[in-house]
Amino acid sequence: FIVFDLLCNGAAALVKHAFKERLKQLREGNFVINLGEVKIDQVIDGKLGQGDNVCESLPLIRKNFLRRKAIDNLLIHVREDKGLRMYCNGTNHQHLTDGIIFQPNAPYVFKTDFRLLKWKYLDTATIDVEVQINNSGTHTFLVAAGDGAMVDMTRYIQLPQAELMRLEADRSVTKCRVAEVGFDPDTGEWYYKMMRTDKKTSNHISTVMGTLLELAEHISQNELRIRMMDGEAASNYDSLMNKLEKEVLGVARGKAKLEKSDGNGASKKRKTMS
Repeated sequence: FIVFDLLCNGAAALVKHAFKERLKQLREGNFVINLGEVKIDQVIDGKLGQGDNVCESLPLIRKNFLRRKAIDNLLIHVREDKGLRMYCNGTNHQHLTDGIIFQPNAPYVFKTDFRLLKWKYLDTATIDVEVQINNSGTHTFLVAAGDGAMVDMTRYIQLPQAELMRLEADRSVTKCRVAEVGFDPDTGEWYYKMMRTDKKTSNHISTVMGTLLELAEHISQNELRIRMMDGEAASNYDSLMNKLEKEVLGVARGKAKLEKSDGNGASKKRKTMS
């Protein structure tokens, strides 16, 4: 288990302290407890065995926090394999990841903290919808709106026929009503991911709108890494990308012109031979 915050240290409550102070105490705090002759280190860093012993039944590891400008170095430790991303840094910090959380230096907020900002890989920005089958056999996709009301998203979530068939096959087996779907900005198509057997309700419309906004912003991993750096590339990202796109366009035009010229030459050669 990964410890990402500290709300109290002994009898001292820390919820009103800024995150920087809470993180300092989390990093420097002594979480060793005495159990007779044995000492158990409840929270560890880096390598196992930092304390006298480690609580094997409930191992706790401090979460790595880095400054914003170190995001490029952070993402170097993310490995991708078969559609999954694993953060691997040291012996213990090896876990699945779907993005980065930007933590504000502010007091702790219970429930939803709207100052937290999360960037997710675009292929993990999905929504959970309730699936209903109409009398005509067509699918309706609904999301919650509070007080029992539902919002019909069918007009916007257009799954290809192959994806609908996969969804229906899984739905008939699991008897589940909630499906996880996503949108691929590169292909412009929605896709079905899985039935959410662990959920009984869909996402709230506010969550859905936030996900759609993420997809509309379309901030790629490389763009995020560049924008968080110091220097000209970060401050002039848009103008630099516009310049690079124009250069790519010029190369594409040159290749297209060359291919067209080669095609015309081959056509004339065939006519001459005939």
